[in-house]
Amino acid sequence: MMEKELQYDFIEVKEVSDAALLPLDSQTPQMLYFLNEGGSVFYDYITCRKVGKFYAFTQAIIPPSQWEKDKQQIANIILSAKERNHS
Repeated sequence: MMEKELQYDFIEVKEVSDAALLPLDSQTPQMLYFLNEGGSVFYDYITCRKVGKFYAFTQAIIPPSQWEKDKQQIANIILSAKERNHS
């Protein structure tokens, strides 16, 4: 029986400083992680915001070089979530 060689990319995950988080209210939990997967570097942003009776989950994976440029737009999208009118 021949053994298969399994190879995994090195994955590094670190929490990013709270100073880099989006300008959302304190009732909206959010986390920003730095990911290095085999030399590819990303930020992984995760939040969950209550919208009416529901929760809106958001995940954005973005290069760190784009974070400062795009974080306000991401915040605007999160804050624009509204409960659907079921009339």
